[in-house]
Parts: sequence; C-alpha cells; structure tokens
Amino acid sequence: MMAAAAEYAAMGWPVCAGAYPPGRSRHGEALRACSCDRVGCPDPGAHPMSPAWQAQATADPRLVAQCWMARPEGNIILVTGRVFDVLDVPAAAGAAALALMDRSAVRLRWHCRSSYVLAPPSRDGNALKAHWVRPPDGRPLPDGLRLLGFLADACEEAAR
Repeated sequence: MMAAAAEYAAMGWPVCAGAYPPGRSRHGEALRACSCDRVGCPDPGAHPMSPAWQAQATADPRLVAQCWMARPEGNIILVTGRVFDVLDVPAAAGAAALALMDRSAVRLRWHCRSSYVLAPPSRDGNALKAHWVRPPDGRPLPDGLRLLGFLADACEEAAR
C-alpha cells in the first residue's frame, strides 16, 4: 500500500489513510466488517480513517511514507476535487461510455470537491479489490455532465 500511495503522491494526487478490511480468524471468518470498529459501518474498508481526512491528505512523499509506516494495512484514499475527479459508475456501463467517448474524440473535464475515492490496490470490506477501468495515463479526464449522456447511451445499448 505504501508503494502505491507513494506513486499517487508522485503524480501530485493527494492521498490519505483509509480504513481497511480487518483480518480473518483461524477458520477464515471476518473478525469484523471494518477497521473503524463503527457498528454498522455503511462503507466497510472504503472510507478515510480520520474525520480530518481533508486536512491530512497530502502529496508530500515524506508524509505519505510516515502515514503508511504507522498504518501499513491502511487502504488508499484519493482526494477528489483538487487535482482530478471521479464519476463512480458500474464498470460495464463506464467502459462502454468511455469507448463511445473515445470514438467521438470528446476532450472535456469534470469538477467535484470535498470527496474521495478508494484507490487500487485497496480492498473494501467485502475483500473486493479496487481497480481502474482505465488506468491514469495523462489523458484529459472526461467532463462528468457530458459523460452522463454517453452513460445513458451505453446503458441503452446494453439493454438491447
């Protein structure tokens, strides 16, 4: 996790420590749903550990290393709205919409603030590994409002 967090920070993306799925018993049963120990955690393993996550988020390599040395099992939370943004959609619909956008050569941006996203190689409370549909590669990010139109088209095509 520390190496992945350092890579995101090297791209200038602010990161902060996230909750993580706890270990398993000798019999393979989950010990609890989330490391935050909140009863009924609504998003196990997929949220920041601290309520001060916005202030703690950093792209400073030294601070990122300190954070993950103190909590090596912590998931990686990428802060959105500062350097990049995320539109979270089902993978199949998102991939289809991105393919439609690629064919139309649309180059726009999406804006969002005060939010975050679980970053690969983190795992959520169901032990599902976060992954990129399209890994960060320097291409411009699509505009979220414009992407919604492509998502609607992709969903309509999938329904046929």
